[in-house]
Amino acid sequence: MVARPQRRLLHRQLSGCRKTVAKVGTPIMIVRRAFREIAMFSVSMLILAQVAASAAPASDIVVKAKRIDGALNACIARGCSSPDDIRMSIALAEAQFAAGDYNGAQRTLNAAIQRDKGAARTFPRMVAALYEASGTVGLHRGDMDAHRRAIIGKSDTLRNNLPANDMQVLLLGIELGDYYAERGDWREAERRYAAAEQGFSQEQQPRLAALTALRGAHMAFARDNLPLSESRLRAVEKMPAADEPTVAQMRAVLAARIAAKKGEQGGIDALLATLRTDPTTPPVLLHDVSAEPSAAQSAAENAKRFMEGNPAGPAPSEALSIQWADIGYMVASDGHVSEVDVLRGKGDLRWTAAYLKRIAKRRYAPLALPPGQPGVYRVDRLTWRAEHVVPIGSLIKRPAGVRQLQVLDLTKASGPPPS
Repeated sequence: MVARPQRRLLHRQLSGCRKTVAKVGTPIMIVRRAFREIAMFSVSMLILAQVAASAAPASDIVVKAKRIDGALNACIARGCSSPDDIRMSIALAEAQFAAGDYNGAQRTLNAAIQRDKGAARTFPRMVAALYEASGTVGLHRGDMDAHRRAIIGKSDTLRNNLPANDMQVLLLGIELGDYYAERGDWREAERRYAAAEQGFSQEQQPRLAALTALRGAHMAFARDNLPLSESRLRAVEKMPAADEPTVAQMRAVLAARIAAKKGEQGGIDALLATLRTDPTTPPVLLHDVSAEPSAAQSAAENAKRFMEGNPAGPAPSEALSIQWADIGYMVASDGHVSEVDVLRGKGDLRWTAAYLKRIAKRRYAPLALPPGQPGVYRVDRLTWRAEHVVPIGSLIKRPAGVRQLQVLDLTKASGPPPS
């Protein structure tokens, strides 16, 4: 069991974390997704990433949600088991999220957590998956307090009910490091990654220790500290699992990105000639273009950083609604992107134009595709939302902060559900 003071310490640390959200698409975000998908850091997959890549019409999704809602209500009425309740609740939240009903998805998951959190001792991984899904929805709604509470709930559920050397418990250190890195608290992220690396080494997990060390190298790259990134990369090359396929691939990816940052095109081309990834796994992103924040966003972020509140004051309610769109694109065998298009979305979608251009400029690692296959198709969910804050002159928290763009890979996951 986790001592109560330790839980309070985690709560204070998460609450006090500097709330400067990293720009979506910056290297640390890309690295996190790459590690989760390729290295399989998280045993419980990101539930809400399982929406079908075919981007079914919104009307079909609504019908599906109503059907699942009826099944869930019947399940609750007859007192079904927690595993059945959790599976149907997550399925309903997934359908609601796909249809753009973020608030409904949050209510569904919150209600499921209240019903099933008592089953954590018997089904800790499934209850943890509920918290993880809830945190993902909270992040996309802009409710960072809900996101933080979900992280704490997941952490408590796993640590209180699984052995200390269980892989999911060990992986919590990485997930917490990711959380701090995304929030801009690099120092705490470094501390979490270092502790996770040490834990993996003690548990004789050299592959995961090396991949965690690579996270620190990627984080230095994200902060434009190339000397430190290269130094950490060289340290990983000396670790026992340096030549393990996944580690070697991620080392090669970072080397390519460092070469690109230095303008060493020849080195990149030579590396890409040998780096070909399995088409059954998500493509490895090598190069992305970060979108510059608007003047209004920069001013609001600076004001928030220096505790001056939102300089624009409360925004009108019509300007605060969540906007979303699903973007489809093809990654060709040479790693270039084509066929970028908006598949569906809510309202006026002109705000997606800058992101469409950005995706078109991406470069992925080459794919080892079968003859005749033009590429692999991917779908990203974009959510344009305001962070929940207490505006000047108000006592009520609501979506009134700086708008942020959140990106979630909706390409169909191939792994099994948590059990």
